Amino acid sequence: MRNSVFKPGALVAAAIFLPLVMGSTQAEAFNFPMKLANGKTCRVLMGQTHWHVGDSDDVSKAVAQSKARRNWSRFVVFEYGRSWGNWNAADKSAMLCAKDNAAGVWRCRAEGQPCKG
Repeated sequence: MRNSVFKPGALVAAAIFLPLVMGSTQAEAFNFPMKLANGKTCRVLMGQTHWHVGDSDDVSKAVAQSKARRNWSRFVVFEYGRSWGNWNAADKSAMLCAKDNAAGVWRCRAEGQPCKG
């Protein structure tokens, strides 16, 4: 009885911890660079556009936008490395902002597909 309980538990543990131990090569199987028709090399996830977002808020719209771009970049650099984190190289990038009058701040979201310059 003990073996039948242990084996599924071991499989679950392996499924959780092996990708962490193996590093980014495991992730590369599903999320990899691909050359797009526009000539950019961008991250794709299972053949589809892979988006990242960066959120921010500030009383100044310009500052909120700047912080959102910086947060987008920081997360992309954390996930893929410095060469992917250039907001200006991102494909399908967009900046979405809305004024939150109740809080007195601008809330902005930077969205884009990480690409290499």
